[in-house]
Amino acid sequence: MARAHPATPGGLPDRRPGGRGSGGDGRGRRRLGVRDLGEDAQNRTIAQSSSSAGLLLSARPELGASWALFRNRPWGYGAGVKPRFEDLWVAKQGMAALGYDPENGYVENFMFGGRIELHSGVMDMWAAASIPGALLLLLIAGMALAAMMRDLGRLTPRPGCSSRP
Repeated sequence: MARAHPATPGGLPDRRPGGRGSGGDGRGRRRLGVRDLGEDAQNRTIAQSSSSAGLLLSARPELGASWALFRNRPWGYGAGVKPRFEDLWVAKQGMAALGYDPENGYVENFMFGGRIELHSGVMDMWAAASIPGALLLLLIAGMALAAMMRDLGRLTPRPGCSSRP
């Protein structure tokens, strides 16, 4: 029997025994759902899609930082190098060019918290191993993709290759 529980947001029906909240995990905690994140995500998506930079670049401001860092030092930074103030400034300028406000601690804590972390495999490899390292990563990924496409097209059982004992 569904009953309203005063602790549930919006008076949602309580479908768990013991009045633990709708959609809970049985320990009194609710899972986040569409109602919880919907309005915030919708507002963020509208703001990102109306940006002059477009949805992809607005949603991933790290790309703006990566491009600005690439333009500043095309040969990368080296493996294990701690970022300098100039690097933070350049990254923030690249993010600000996309309409993103970089003065929220994201750059200092997540992208440059003791090392350079650009949240992209190719750009991380570029920062650590320069252009040849990034090209090597792209070559390996391309070869792996080509091998998968070639081999997945001819999956047939071969004599002697049975999974049965």
